[in-house]
Amino acid sequence: MGFKEIKGQERAVAQLKAALTSGRISHAYLFYGPEGIGKAKTARIFARALTCENPLEGEPCEVCSNCRKANSGNHPDIREVSPDGTSLKISQIRNLQSEVYLKCYEGRFKVIIVHDAQLLTIEAANSLLKVLEEPPERTIFILLAQDVQNLPDTIRSRCLHIQFSPLDQGVISEILAEQGVAAKIPLSLGQGSVGKTLKLMERIDYQQLLLNISHLIGDLKRAGYREIFAWAESLEKDRELLKVTLELIANMYRDKLVRCTTGKEELLWGTDEFVEKEDNPQICLAILEEMNKVPLYLKHNVNLRLVLEMLLIKLKNIEREERRIDSIG
Repeated sequence: MGFKEIKGQERAVAQLKAALTSGRISHAYLFYGPEGIGKAKTARIFARALTCENPLEGEPCEVCSNCRKANSGNHPDIREVSPDGTSLKISQIRNLQSEVYLKCYEGRFKVIIVHDAQLLTIEAANSLLKVLEEPPERTIFILLAQDVQNLPDTIRSRCLHIQFSPLDQGVISEILAEQGVAAKIPLSLGQGSVGKTLKLMERIDYQQLLLNISHLIGDLKRAGYREIFAWAESLEKDRELLKVTLELIANMYRDKLVRCTTGKEELLWGTDEFVEKEDNPQICLAILEEMNKVPLYLKHNVNLRLVLEMLLIKLKNIEREERRIDSIG
């Protein structure tokens, strides 16, 4: 099916098809965007189109020898490189250097797909840069990265950037339905990523997680600091689950705010039933303001336990102070 397989990335696909039909192919591309939104799949289709014997309007024919070999993962002119452990190492890039200057075996181009390029070590990035500065004839590099800011400027400046955007929930729902997968969690938790949505569905019991969070919110109101520190210790153990938990806490207070200010049930996101009803919008607003600061901290190399302890203490103090003021009033 070619690029028709890619959903929700119309702009990226249009850019690539325009390059294929015009023949103006860059020697290096940087596909960037969150994980699980179609970058790798698009790169493989682009590689098929580049090596295809009979491309039509920017699409691979899918029936020629080159397309069949590419689909089976056995094309000699298409090479994929993935991190070795937690990084892309210089030895991997040096192995590529010994291949990229060879002539194409069968296709029109030799295509190198580098997964998770943001994990290049400094030495590996410098080694790759040498190749990009003097690109071999008819060799195309496709770098896949989640965050271009984690790549050296020298690498970024030598690539044509193709942005991949988070997917709409409707697109994610369609993709899951095609795979025969029923959504067991709110699709908003996947943050626009099919891959992340599937991982979360495998890992979490959504109803139990909501119940756990409701207990946490109850402890913010009534428990002592010992319980708060215990919650921080528990949350710190799983960074991926932590992000989901923090998002659900924010969703719960958002639902509480909507309920107490509008009373419109149709505007709720479905988490309010797990927590006590709220009649003080100031508490919700103050807590949401604190919750919105956390993602910035998580992006940096901070002491995670300390961030969580301070966050929960602040939330507890907000609950206590606002209710004290209400009782005085």
